[in-house]
Amino acid sequence: MCHYCAKQVRNQGIKDSDLPYLPYKEVYEYCMIPNCKGKCKVRDYGIAPYYYWPVKIRYGKNSWRGGWFMGTHGYLCSKHFKTVVNGQMPAPVLSDEDYLSRFVPVTK
Repeated sequence: MCHYCAKQVRNQGIKDSDLPYLPYKEVYEYCMIPNCKGKCKVRDYGIAPYYYWPVKIRYGKNSWRGGWFMGTHGYLCSKHFKTVVNGQMPAPVLSDEDYLSRFVPVTK
């Protein structure tokens, strides 16, 4: 959970305890590395550009996982996360439109 994004959502009056009762759409967020098919499932509660990643919230030295985040924060799949964080591969620089285009509705 990005601390800044979580604070912005809380300022809108949305509490984490209310989330199970609010309507949402499931969307996939694809990895920001070009041509990668890695993805995660996130929730769109309709308060764009904020999304919720429903996994256990964890913080690393240079990263975070789970909770609220802005759509312009890039997602790295587990395969690419290690190589980017360890400096073996540079993180791609994408525009805000490119980041937001990586969100695709879940089709059942």
